[in-house]
Amino acid sequence: MLPPTPAPAPFRFCLRVRYPECDPQGIAFNARYGDWTDLCTTELLRAIDPVWLEPGGFDYRLRAQHKEWMAPAVFDDVLVVEPVVTEVGRSSFVVQTTFCRARDGHPLAQATTTYVRVDAAVGRSLALREDERQRLIFGAPGRIADQAGEGGGRITGRVGREGWRSMAWKNGGGITHELHREGEGPAGFASRISIAEVAADGPFSRFDGVDRVLVLLSGAGMTLTRSDGLQVSLREGGEQISFFGEDDWGCALLGGPTLDLNLMTDRAQRRATAMLRPPGRVPAGLVLALAPGRIANEAVARHDLLRLDGPALASVPSISLRISAR
Repeated sequence: MLPPTPAPAPFRFCLRVRYPECDPQGIAFNARYGDWTDLCTTELLRAIDPVWLEPGGFDYRLRAQHKEWMAPAVFDDVLVVEPVVTEVGRSSFVVQTTFCRARDGHPLAQATTTYVRVDAAVGRSLALREDERQRLIFGAPGRIADQAGEGGGRITGRVGREGWRSMAWKNGGGITHELHREGEGPAGFASRISIAEVAADGPFSRFDGVDRVLVLLSGAGMTLTRSDGLQVSLREGGEQISFFGEDDWGCALLGGPTLDLNLMTDRAQRRATAMLRPPGRVPAGLVLALAPGRIANEAVARHDLLRLDGPALASVPSISLRISAR
């Protein structure tokens, strides 16, 4: 089972270290961290309210900055930068900015910067309004600004094979491995994600009031036949069918056992979709890895179910699962 959805992470900014930002050894110049800090603060304010960046919207100037370095960034590193407003005064606010390397999360540097709200027309400090103070304190949780082209998302939950709950079918025709379920409903859940090993022909179990999505993961495929004679064949990995759980369906294997993804939702509460995606960018939400590789800069195994808090790069094909409230 996936752990509960965590609270949104602080605003996140992703950048890539460019060649002119490095010395001949490929190490990023120390001075660049000041540039990146100001750039990150600008994007934080944009995420809080784009209007703030319009002329006269929210003018501010740097008063002081202190930086500490733990490790160097090098050419083509992707950096994840998180700015958090830690103090708000009458006209000033303090931003603590941390720099980490995306591929392993290693901390690189930290900057503490004091900015002052100003009246640009006269060049003097300007008291922050109460609504501005509150918005600075709240920040922009869950928002990501990605200028590195990798999405910036992180894995916030994972279910591997060791976390599956496996149940043999009463008719001996297969095994269901439950990866995740949540909520309550007449069928015992609001949504349920499972993988089925289908070893023999036979009828599908009935789930009244449940919408189902079935995706062929591997095997030669199957032909599904409804009680009224409608037939649908799934022959290629990633092919899928959506149907009502109360309909009577039978399954005939086309050439031996198959492995299938089953996504079930209580019709009164949730709706769901599944989309096969090639290696590349995957959206935030639930993702099923279809091969061992890397997603969001972390190693994943075949059929790991992941929760991403933002879009991310995947080196392997995957299935995006979207479950939403009705």
